[in-house]
Amino acid sequence: MLAAVDPLPLVTVICLCYNHENYVVASLQSVLSQSYKNIEIIIVNDYSTDNSKTVIEKWLNKNALNNIFFIDNEINLGHTKSFNKAYIKAKGKFIIDLATDDLLETNAIANHIRNFKKNSDAGVSFSNIINISEKGEVLNTFYRTDTGVPYVMNFIPKSGNLYHELLQAFYVNACGMCVKKEVYDFLNGYDETLDYEDFDFWVRSSFVYDYIYDDFISVKRRILETSHSSLAKTVRKNQYRKERSTFKVCVKAYNQNKTAKSYNVLKIRIVHEFKIAIKTKHISLAFKYAILYLKSFYKTKNL
Repeated sequence: MLAAVDPLPLVTVICLCYNHENYVVASLQSVLSQSYKNIEIIIVNDYSTDNSKTVIEKWLNKNALNNIFFIDNEINLGHTKSFNKAYIKAKGKFIIDLATDDLLETNAIANHIRNFKKNSDAGVSFSNIINISEKGEVLNTFYRTDTGVPYVMNFIPKSGNLYHELLQAFYVNACGMCVKKEVYDFLNGYDETLDYEDFDFWVRSSFVYDYIYDDFISVKRRILETSHSSLAKTVRKNQYRKERSTFKVCVKAYNQNKTAKSYNVLKIRIVHEFKIAIKTKHISLAFKYAILYLKSFYKTKNL
């Protein structure tokens, strides 16, 4: 049983920056301008090669507050390790993982806390988001809305136990999440051996904790051609690294599954990833997926 929600719990916003000199100030201001004020801000500069560090330091000089902390990495660690460096210092009961090219909507944190009050046992609150261009132009929302704005997902998500949904397909946008710190404590933060964090977080956390959705907009997510997710689609070595991480998560799911239904859902995911590996000519990985599929098939026969 998760602890009940305090009326005004401390929320830690971990702001991760890598080469965001053109966006970081607006992003940090969006956190500072929240209608919900009990916030701790931890900024991590992941050894940016642009002018991000100087821009952040100038902003810090103007906003020398007790609840703002700065971590300046001496080498580039990547998202998972940089987040974990901040997470272990976080004092908040809730944590938001914010890239500093994105913007928090003014009532984002207040709405997440209100969402948790609806179900104090939930471990993750998630919301709709808006995707914007480098110049800030609205591109689409993640989930369908009645505003006439284009959307990515043509449905309104549900709340509760989402393990099978998240195992089968990308169902939640990580940018729109607020997470109880005890969930990260249970998971020991992000898995630092992986190239990206969200799929692994969803699969491991939803196996134990409920998710609760509310249809507010919490974040404006900036789509950049130089972002990690964009490069993973266009640069072969980055793509392969991401695909290997996805396979590791599928193996984790295989090891934690306990029911025939869970293994059947995992098989759907395996087939999807097998097709991607074939398409990208990642033949050794495709072979591993074939073996994992057979192992999952035999598991369902024995349960």
